[in-house]
Order: sequence, then structure tokens, then C-alpha cells
Amino acid sequence: MSFFFKAEYDIALKYNFESLVISEAERDIKEISNTLNNIGLIHYKLKDYERSIDYYKKSLELKRQVNDRYNIDRLLINIGLSYISSGGYLEAKKYIKEGLLECEGHCSDQVILEGEFGLGFSLFETNAITESLKHFETSYNVAKKTGNSRFQAENMLYFSKIYLARKEYNLIEGYLKEAEDISKHKGYSLLLIRAYELFFTLYKSTNNVQKTIFYQSKYITLKDSIFSDRLISNLAKVQTAYEERENLKTIAEKNQVVTLQKEVIVRQQRQNLFIIAITCLVVALALALYFFIRQQQKANYKISQAKLMIEAQNTKLANYNLELEERVAVRTKDLISTNKALEQVNGDLDNFIYKTSHDIRGPLATLKGMCIISLMDIKDDLTLTYLQKMDATADRMNTILTRLMIVNHINGTVLAPAPIDCKEVLDELFAFERKKGIPPRFSLTYEIEPGCSVISDLALVRIVLENLIDNTIKFYNNSDRFDPFGKVCISKEKENIRVTVEDNGIGIESKEGKEVFQMFMRASERSEIGGLGLYLSKLATEKIGGEIQLVRSDGKGSLFEVVFPADLNLVINNRMITAQNLVELIKNQPDPNAKPSSTVI
Repeated sequence: MSFFFKAEYDIALKYNFESLVISEAERDIKEISNTLNNIGLIHYKLKDYERSIDYYKKSLELKRQVNDRYNIDRLLINIGLSYISSGGYLEAKKYIKEGLLECEGHCSDQVILEGEFGLGFSLFETNAITESLKHFETSYNVAKKTGNSRFQAENMLYFSKIYLARKEYNLIEGYLKEAEDISKHKGYSLLLIRAYELFFTLYKSTNNVQKTIFYQSKYITLKDSIFSDRLISNLAKVQTAYEERENLKTIAEKNQVVTLQKEVIVRQQRQNLFIIAITCLVVALALALYFFIRQQQKANYKISQAKLMIEAQNTKLANYNLELEERVAVRTKDLISTNKALEQVNGDLDNFIYKTSHDIRGPLATLKGMCIISLMDIKDDLTLTYLQKMDATADRMNTILTRLMIVNHINGTVLAPAPIDCKEVLDELFAFERKKGIPPRFSLTYEIEPGCSVISDLALVRIVLENLIDNTIKFYNNSDRFDPFGKVCISKEKENIRVTVEDNGIGIESKEGKEVFQMFMRASERSEIGGLGLYLSKLATEKIGGEIQLVRSDGKGSLFEVVFPADLNLVINNRMITAQNLVELIKNQPDPNAKPSSTVI
């Protein structure tokens, strides 16, 4: 565990212990239970499983004391997982089964996913291999349903282990291939190492020498990049020593068989004639000595050939490691250069938008003023019509420039997380739209799920909602057969906020879902200000760590969905961690000129 993460957990522990003292002083049993659960979770992350179990059990005891059933299934599963990590598989099975019974019929996908995997793991480790298979299959199906790539790969690796143990080799390769693809795509290095190890075991068991060597090489290369050279070297020495002992054992067994055969011949000869027996014994001893010398020479030759092969493989691995490290160094350098160039281009683009907007706004204001003065002085109807169109065009250009300034503001803004009252924000936006003017019979409503707390950047959230609401009004259906409406729904899903904006307007025709969010994409002829509204919503949503999509759009109306984290602080922390990891990666980049060490299994 890195120093960075440990420091974070230490801060979290300190905060929770302070909270525990306050809760104990106030005798708030539920809050004490929740705090103990949090402390247990932190110890689990720190791999201190005994303390984790202790705090989890204290939390469970208090929950049962006050009959608090909330998340008790999740707590029981966590206790089971802690026991698994500490090797207590029987205790783990008991708590996991109790957790699944607790929420039976209404368990969340995550509880089923982890619980079934934990049961499968515990049963596998206690040699109940066949019984463990059905639990891994249940966990795999839930992981596939929820799109959890890590647990999909984990379960497929255990499928492979089970079939290896049962020697059903024909069922293994497909699972390992899929696990390998997922691990490569998602960057699960430790799972990829395990996949290569199982490939090696499979092909060695089926005597496929070529593939055994191939996956042995991949295993070594990947593991060498993660674990220490000394550990891999020791493993290689152990493997070589083991194989050497096996060879010597085989030679000794063969020699023993030959000796026994010679003894039988000698006994038969003694029965015929004593003198002939003595002569045959001498000949047999001479032959035995000669045979032993020849066998020893053959064994030495095989050992010599094996050493030459190992040295050749080590040389190839060393060259491959050197080439790979050079490629990584070049790619890393290219990536840094590209990022710097991209940052410069983005900065130049923001400056261009900012300067252009300000430079054009002055002449535009002059044009607007001239139109106003001309409209007051000129009486000719045709000229007045032209001037009114120029005035309206100037207003639209001013609106476009204002929105371009908002683009610049979003790109350069510093996130400021703060609690947001969704009802207050929507009331203000609805009042603003009514002040601008909404179509006759148009109904604006909203629904907010109770207890839906949001901590995010108020200005960016307002930009998202304002442009989506403005979109429903702009593209309303003016047919007398419809009562036009726009409806906003806000709800909480796990750690995210889900916002839907629905209307029964004219819809967006002949556009792909992602195209409508592009800059200057006009969804309809009614779009008179350059098609920037949905682009601003997308830009602001991504800035606060969310996603926006057009769920549907047809003659019956449109439905937009926005999902973003309920707590913006988590997004900021994750971005800081990602940046720190990138810095550490660059710092720890190996020197391509250094001579790599290489070993084989």
C-alpha cells in the first residue's frame, strides 16, 4: 500500500474516532454502530483483518440491540469477507450465508455478487470444489448483468481452477481466454498474472510444450514488472532444483531395476554351474558398470543440453525485456509530449474564444446602438423591416457570444463543492423561464425524491438544468391536440444523482444520440442561437464527473438523462489520485539503458 493511501486512511480513522467519541457522549446507538462499521471498513482496506472483524462485530451487536435492520446484510457479508482474508473460511461461510438470508428476496446485486463469490471461495478453500462451482456461477451471472468486469474475470479464473482440479481440461481454455481479455482491457495486472499461471498449468498438464513455454514467458514478463527480481529468481531456482531432483530420482529408479535384473540372472546361473556362475557374475558386474557409466554420460548430456536451453531462453528474455522497457520509455515520453501539446491547444482555444467574444462584442454593441437609433429616426416601412431583422440578428449574435463565454468559463472554472437545494434551484429556473415567456398551456413541473442530498458546483448544475429546461420549452409541440409539458425528475441511485428531463415536444429527428451534444449542432429549425445549449449541458456535466445522454426522441417527445456523483468531493479526490499516480508512474519509469535481469520458471 502506497504512503499516499495510508495517509488518507489514517486521516479517515482519526475523523471516525472523533465522531465515535461524540456519538458515545450523545448515546446515539445507531450513529455509534455506523461509525464502528466505518472504522472496520478502513481496517479492512489497511489489511488489518482481525481489527476489521472486531469493529464489524461490535457494529453488528449494536444494530441487533436496537433492532436496526438497515444494511445489516451488507455488514454480515463484510464480516465474512474479512474472515476469508484472514483464512477463517468456516466462519466466513456462516456470516455470508446469514447475510444472504437477511436480505433474501430483496438483496442488492452487489450483496449477491460479493456474497456468492465469498461462499464459492470459502468452499473451494475447504475442498468442497463441486459445491463451490454453483456459487461462482451465480456470482458470475450477477457480475455480467451489472457490468462488473473484475468479478467476471475473478469468477472465470475460479472456474478454471475447479476444472483443473477435476481434470476437465477441455472446459478451461475458453474461460481463461475471456479472463485474459478482460484483465488486459481493464488493466487488472494481478488477475492477468493468475490467468497466465493457469494457462501454464493447463498446457503443462496436457503436454502442450509450445504453449507451455509461450505462457511461461508471458507469466515471467508480467510478473517481473510487478514483483521483485529476487523473488522471481528464487522461484526459478526452486523450480530448477525440483526438476533436477526428479531427474536424479528417475535415474536411480532405472539403475535399481537394472541391478535387480542382473541379480536374477546371477541366481539362475548359480543354479546351473558354480564356475559358470562366477564367470557370469564377473561379466554381469562389468556390464553393469559399463551400463551405469553410459547412463551417467547420457544424464550429463541431457543436463548440459537443458542448461544451454535455459541460458538461451534467459538471453531471449533479457533482450525482450530491454526492448520492452525502451518501448515503454518512448511511449511515455510521447504521451507526456502529447498531453503538453493538448494542454497548450486547449489553452489557446480558450484564449481565442475569450478574445474573440470580447473583440466582437464591441462592434456588435455599436451595431445594436445604430439599429436602435435608426429605428427611431427612419419612417420607411421596408427599411424598418430590414433594421428590425438586423437588430434581431445582433441579439442572437450577442446570445451566441455569451454562450461561448460560458464555454470558456466552464473550461477554466475551479470546482467549488457546496450543498445544493434542488427545489430552490428549480423554483428559480422555472421563475426565470416564466419571466422570459413560455408558450400558452405549457406546464412546467418537477419531482424530487425525499432525502436527495447533493454536494456539487452550483453554477455548473444550474447550467445543466437551465439548458435542458430551455430545450423543452423551445421545441414544444404547438398542436392543439397536445397539452405541452416539461417535467424534471431528480432521484438518488447509490452514490449518484439521476436527473431526467422529459417533454412531449416535436423531438429531434435524423440525429444520433451523441451528435445532438456537439457544438453548433442544430437539432431543429427552431434552434436560432447556434446549437450551443446541449453542448453546454454536456460540458458542465462532464466537468462535475457525470454523463448525459439522449434516451429517446421521436414524435412523442424527448427524454434526456443526466447522472453525476452526489458528492463532488469524491470526483475531485479521484482526479487528484489519478494525477498523483501519473506523476509516480513517470518518476518510476525504468531507465531503458539499464541492464535488465531475467529468470525463468
